[in-house]
Amino acid sequence: MSVLHILVLSGVLVTGAMAPAQASPSGSPSTAATPGDKDVVAIQAVIGQIRDALVRVQKDLKGKQLPPLASVDLTLKAVVEKDAGGTFKLWILSFGVKREKDQTQSVSIHLTPPSPDNPTKVGAASLTEALESAIVSAAEGAQQSGTSEYPLLFSGLTVELEFTVKTTGNGKVSIPIITPITAELSGQVAKNATQTIKVVFEDPKKPSK
Repeated sequence: MSVLHILVLSGVLVTGAMAPAQASPSGSPSTAATPGDKDVVAIQAVIGQIRDALVRVQKDLKGKQLPPLASVDLTLKAVVEKDAGGTFKLWILSFGVKREKDQTQSVSIHLTPPSPDNPTKVGAASLTEALESAIVSAAEGAQQSGTSEYPLLFSGLTVELEFTVKTTGNGKVSIPIITPITAELSGQVAKNATQTIKVVFEDPKKPSK
């Protein structure tokens, strides 16, 4: 499995070298992926959904007077396939899809957390609601874990969550739904369709940069 590192900072995407697409077992090139293909989702669509989710997380954390996010890292399992126009692109495997290990790329992405003042897309929250709730609840749990007799000071928190990408759409465009892997889903999600998000919260005792 190849590794591809990506840095996303202030809307600029910088990528490393990309391995060529794997051939199918018969030796012929893999079938071209299309925007409506339910087996895969364009990587930029997944990153876009997560970016919008992080804005809503930051707004929620601010409203609840919880520490904001300091950094976000994604590890995505992807495949390199041609789109309908013949261009090689990275695609994320959707829930229920299985591929051989040597057909996937491991993509590491570092995201700068967005400002809570950024605008959010109307109607998009339901696509990432479960992920947002899991991140915010982790901060709430850490802050509320102490008691009046034995208070615990929030001095830092790192949360790593596994998620998978389900799809919805009208047959022409696949829209990703970011779904945390729960106990019910854990045995149903292939390793190559398991994605990871790691969020680090700011230490409230340290001044913001």
